[in-house]
Amino acid sequence: MRLWALMWLLLGAISQVALGQELPVPNRYEIIPQDLWKEKLIDRHRITIDTVHDVAYSYFPDDGWLVRFDLDHTIEIIDTLDRELLHLSNLVYLAQEHALLLWDAGLGRVFRYDFNTRELERMDESYNFRGFYGHAEQFIDDEYSIYAFGGYGEFTRKNVLMLYNDREKEWLDIPAYGDIPSKHYIGDLDYDSIGGAFYYTQYVDGRVLVYKLLVNNWKWVLMGTFELGLLFSSHTESGMQRIDPASRLMYLYGGFFYDIEKNVVRKYVTNDEYLTPILHLRLGSYDPSHDRWLFIGDTKVDGIDEYLYSFSLTLPNGAERFYTTIQQERNLSEPTRMLGYYALGALAVLLIFFGFRYKPWESFAGLKSRANSSVMLRSDQVLVDVGGETIRFTESTDLSFWNYVMDLKSKNIHTCELKDFDEQVLPSLSNESQYSVSRKRFISHVNEKLGLEFIEVQRSELDKRYRKVVFRHDLL
Repeated sequence: MRLWALMWLLLGAISQVALGQELPVPNRYEIIPQDLWKEKLIDRHRITIDTVHDVAYSYFPDDGWLVRFDLDHTIEIIDTLDRELLHLSNLVYLAQEHALLLWDAGLGRVFRYDFNTRELERMDESYNFRGFYGHAEQFIDDEYSIYAFGGYGEFTRKNVLMLYNDREKEWLDIPAYGDIPSKHYIGDLDYDSIGGAFYYTQYVDGRVLVYKLLVNNWKWVLMGTFELGLLFSSHTESGMQRIDPASRLMYLYGGFFYDIEKNVVRKYVTNDEYLTPILHLRLGSYDPSHDRWLFIGDTKVDGIDEYLYSFSLTLPNGAERFYTTIQQERNLSEPTRMLGYYALGALAVLLIFFGFRYKPWESFAGLKSRANSSVMLRSDQVLVDVGGETIRFTESTDLSFWNYVMDLKSKNIHTCELKDFDEQVLPSLSNESQYSVSRKRFISHVNEKLGLEFIEVQRSELDKRYRKVVFRHDLL
């Protein structure tokens, strides 16, 4: 009798769903006990922080669990997602939509989870790359874009800047230059909305290297190296926004903050009663509504347990938390200085011995002259000064090319699509094969006349089938 009653209840529930009636969302979810939570943290997962509701979210792909935990250390399973579809994924909370954006930990597929409808929607037209695990990322709300840098996979490490946006629905690599960070160390990426630049922090043997990435020309600049004396590596956090736009402070880890305005690191005292039980202060996000940071921390009692904590630079009594300042490294070590002295001495001997015969300063003068090359556009010709020699271009294709190149240079752009190059430079042809041959001949023609590898076609680091034209503006 009970079995028949249970079957009727199930049939009734199925009928309600078939008629389009929404099932009620429970007020409480399944709570995970503390001992089970500690065991669960051994499994693969990623964490992000929601500063609007003072909670953090974790996704465990082995079970499909979407977990929420708060400042009171209450841990709940709020949904079970399709683990066959959604693999290990980085995630970020979208405050304006009350949703999560999730993407493959090795880059690739992008999903959106809506907390209101509890639906998982695929956003991209890509695939699972499995080649950028451990990448640093930053989500930009205004653009609905994910910027990612670095990572490893497919037997290689990368220091490539990647971009996904809702318009393209696929990942693109952004060519960059300058002080590009090493591919051998992990780091964290943040966006300064006031300065309009990205900041990348890389951790190497107790030091932090701070890089600035200029978005107007995608140039990397090493701002400084700071000796912090602690070893640190990112764990499972993603989607963090660590910069306070008002104070221009960027949270690093522990009690360390980078001062963007002064280019120094502040070390705050963290031995007060509230923070004493915490073993490690890991990555976190700035909470503008309370002027504090929410971060993931491990307790001294339980070890690595990944609870949510808050951290303010103002103490409960209203006083500012005490800090000391760490300047960037400037002086070379004694062995390095001695090695430099030896090298200079050896160079002086070589110059004295061979100087009058080979006159190396003439070569340096030629290099300097080449570095100061210039381009002059005229209606009937283009004059390019390279190494003190004026090279003349007079063909109509040459004029189209140089006008296009100088327009790109004025916008700090040093790459273009093959299709754009063909349309802007080459005459109209009937098929892609003809464009390919004509493009190759024209590139060889320009480089041979200049005596420089000024223009070349490069393959994308992401997809070897994708190629782009690259211009060496620094040579002119």
